[in-house]
Amino acid sequence: MSKYRVLLTGNHFRRTDPAHENRLVDAGCEIVMSPYGRSATESELIPLLEGVDAVLASTDQFTKAVFAASPRLKIVARWGVGYDAIDVDGATEHGVWITTTPGTNEHSVADATLTMILAIARDVAEHVETTRAGKWDRLVGVELLDQTIGVIGFGRIGRQVAIRASAFGMRV
Repeated sequence: MSKYRVLLTGNHFRRTDPAHENRLVDAGCEIVMSPYGRSATESELIPLLEGVDAVLASTDQFTKAVFAASPRLKIVARWGVGYDAIDVDGATEHGVWITTTPGTNEHSVADATLTMILAIARDVAEHVETTRAGKWDRLVGVELLDQTIGVIGFGRIGRQVAIRASAFGMRV
């Protein structure tokens, strides 16, 4: 019998190195995988958390009702930086620790932001579609050089977006 039951939610763990999961198994944990491949709702989480001690969570909806229905739960380790999907007061009331991972994803989020900006500016979706159709249309996009970008929020992620935008010659 395992020491702890650990629920893995979201789809991050399905795409990462199995060594992460193996570390938990080697430490005596039983792994429970969420079947959803996305963030789970309150009504989906409650049955998943039966007999679970810990959760490595994505943006699942951890409400007061979820904590009340999960007496064995001791910690929710959030894969990300925000608490927006977690009722922190509800967790505190039920003795559940909440952790986040600040400083771990600002580069990948900033990269994704610039990827989307480039995709829109250069109409990448249209290029892909026409190329797959066997055509080579000369589509005109927008250069990022000398464009102005507004960054709302200048925390870790916002600063990294600004650095990348500046590298493209954008005014921040």
